[in-house]
Amino acid sequence: MKDHLAMAGLMNRISARISERLADTQTDESLIERTLTEITRALPHAHGRPLAAHLRGTREILRAWQQPMWIQLGGLFHSIYGTDDYRNSALAISQREDLRLLIGKRAERLAYLFAASRKQDIVASASASDLQTRQPPRLPDRFTGAHNLLTREELFALLVLLMANQAEQTAAKDSLPGNWLADLTAHRQLLDENAGVVPPVLQKLHFSREQETKLIAAYRSAMNNVGAGHLHTALRSLEEIEQAFPHLPESCLWRALIELQTENRAHSKRLAEEGASRLRSWGTAWDKRLTIHEWLRVARALEQPDMCAPDFLSSDPAYLLLWADRACGKTAICAGQAISARLSTFLQDITATKNPARLNVYPLPDGPAWYRASEFAIAKALEEAYPAIREEVLALDDLAFHSESERIRRTGSWQVCMLYERGRRDEENCRRCPTITRIVEAHDTVRTLAGLIYISRMAPQTHVAAHRGPTNMRLRCHLGIQVPEGDCAIRVGSETRKWTEGKCLVFDDFYEHEAWNHTAADRIVLIVDLWRPELTREEREFLTGLHNYVLLQAQSLHKYWTANADSQSAKRKGYD
Repeated sequence: MKDHLAMAGLMNRISARISERLADTQTDESLIERTLTEITRALPHAHGRPLAAHLRGTREILRAWQQPMWIQLGGLFHSIYGTDDYRNSALAISQREDLRLLIGKRAERLAYLFAASRKQDIVASASASDLQTRQPPRLPDRFTGAHNLLTREELFALLVLLMANQAEQTAAKDSLPGNWLADLTAHRQLLDENAGVVPPVLQKLHFSREQETKLIAAYRSAMNNVGAGHLHTALRSLEEIEQAFPHLPESCLWRALIELQTENRAHSKRLAEEGASRLRSWGTAWDKRLTIHEWLRVARALEQPDMCAPDFLSSDPAYLLLWADRACGKTAICAGQAISARLSTFLQDITATKNPARLNVYPLPDGPAWYRASEFAIAKALEEAYPAIREEVLALDDLAFHSESERIRRTGSWQVCMLYERGRRDEENCRRCPTITRIVEAHDTVRTLAGLIYISRMAPQTHVAAHRGPTNMRLRCHLGIQVPEGDCAIRVGSETRKWTEGKCLVFDDFYEHEAWNHTAADRIVLIVDLWRPELTREEREFLTGLHNYVLLQAQSLHKYWTANADSQSAKRKGYD
């Protein structure tokens, strides 16, 4: 309660200062921007964004939808008094006159009506038959308890604003597309074309909820296939999306990226230009993992002649944004800024959390459970060297192995021979396995706190229960060394696969997985942890440096604490 009163007092003081300035200051765009920034500074909004970002985004949509200035400005301040489902207010109702002086009477009235009216009442009023009989609409006022009498033009403006508000902020929890196209389709049918400018992009919108759900599922499937390197499959999914709804910007841009990856530059450029045009007509992104301006930066990079494709086509658009900025010569943007959407979040997590497990979770989107081993150079190198690797592994004596110490439920015997153990290199075991060591150190393997490289030996009739790996920063590569015939396999997510001697499996062990050997012989595989391919080189270097720093500090502290404990123990012995 005390915090609420303090915030209210702060807003009143800010509003008072604005009121004093407005009395003798000319109203202009720069003053509008400064005022919006000042009065919304302390207020958050959905998805961890500031309120001001949502308000500006709503205005951008209304501008793209070719709405008149009074509707745009009403949209810019539409939540300034709070709304029926957003209870924070940046400006008190008693200060409406201040806002009228700033943006004009019509725009301020629109902002007030939006704040005072429940969204379902706006839709119900637009659906009512009194529009056909030209009766003026009436909306209940949640502030006064009375009814506001509207012109048909104001009702149109409220409905368009409602649609822009929903389009700007609706997304799934992971910022991938959410359900709003079907709602806009329903609302579009309520617009009276004689009362205002119907947005051109909405005239093409005809979507049911079922169709939209299928569209989102198809897009997520395409993203999973991009992440797994299945570009032809992803392209087919994106082309199907285009056939179902040929007006989405992001499907067009992903097609452009895949065409660039396959050296079809001319087609890629045309698709990028079309994607950028669609973005501008919508005024917002459908896939909100990037803002509209960030997607436009990706489009501009794709439009450049002789553009080089990304080294790896990640399903995470933050990686594409980094590539686009570099490709367009924006060298002034350092890696930390270019990938700030992920890196900043990670830094905030590790500085704020009291849970050590959070240090191992990086803000990456979910990828597939299984990856194609052929997409990884190290898998090819391991498979080519299989005869030498097998000879090294089978030559190890029993003393090189010990029981796996992790607290994972199991039946039977599961033993390991460690080569690299969370940042520590086992010199003796690496010396015994020179071929494995050479390949591992020549590739981008995880030899830090986040990873392990070891030989896993599972005795007959052993079952390792379902569990998850501790971090999402890595993938796990298994090379089959000795695989008995029979019921011997691994399940990752919902899919079960068997090992093959001399062949690699690559999967994300952050997914739930379990393994078993229900045969009469040992199963032996080489396990090598790899960095997630969605991580950029700068991110990998940062994480490697961070992990090395933590390891060195841990070693130093261990020596320091041990020396102090020994000194204390020696002193106590002197008193005995």
